[in-house]
Amino acid sequence: MPIPDSGAINMSDIRTVFGGTQPDGLGEYYKGAGIVPTNATTVNVPTSGPLSFSNFRSSGGTSNRSIKFSMRYDPTASFSGVGLAASDSVTGTPYAYSGNTSNNVRYYQPVFRAGTGFITTLSFGVGQNEDVSALTDNVVLYGGTDSSTVTDEVLKFRCIYHGSLGNTLYWRINWNTNGSISNVSYTGAAYPNNPSVVSLYYQNINSNHRWYRFSAKSPVSIGKQGFMINLLSLNNVPQPT
Repeated sequence: MPIPDSGAINMSDIRTVFGGTQPDGLGEYYKGAGIVPTNATTVNVPTSGPLSFSNFRSSGGTSNRSIKFSMRYDPTASFSGVGLAASDSVTGTPYAYSGNTSNNVRYYQPVFRAGTGFITTLSFGVGQNEDVSALTDNVVLYGGTDSSTVTDEVLKFRCIYHGSLGNTLYWRINWNTNGSISNVSYTGAAYPNNPSVVSLYYQNINSNHRWYRFSAKSPVSIGKQGFMINLLSLNNVPQPT
């Protein structure tokens, strides 16, 4: 866990978070000197000069973990993917799930930290095939100020029903160095001439957000197969320890 943003800090806290060994001193924990990484949580840790315990508040090391996520649907009235249930730990390891349209449930991505040293840009698509029921909020991006408060709705997508046309629309999110969202841009569609069956209809970007996660909700009826969202490439991503 990162070092708390309040309360007492001692050498043991710093050593535990960044992986130092005894005997050691504070001077061994300058950013970029081999123990403390350069990332969005260590912006207050200097590379030289005066160094104090307070410089380490809210800072953390880096390790790779899986934050992959997906949801697809099939004409057998089933859905499947990789993610977490609402009752799972928000930092848990994503696993394969499946169900049928009678469930109509929402699954979640593990939370992730954005900013320098972590995720700074993400391109993704939201898909809706023909003969698949309309859904509002079928894909949602949430944000929060820490890993335990990623509940604010930031982006919300909706899909409409179409009897003969489907499409996947693509967006890109860019993050600032501190982990807040810089901008969200539409980048194109799989079938540009098709009517827009997918839309981003809600945006509420908060400059205080640093942590994020997607969710997806299964449709209630399925005519043809397709991916609602596919983030399976996020399998080994640098994140705070």
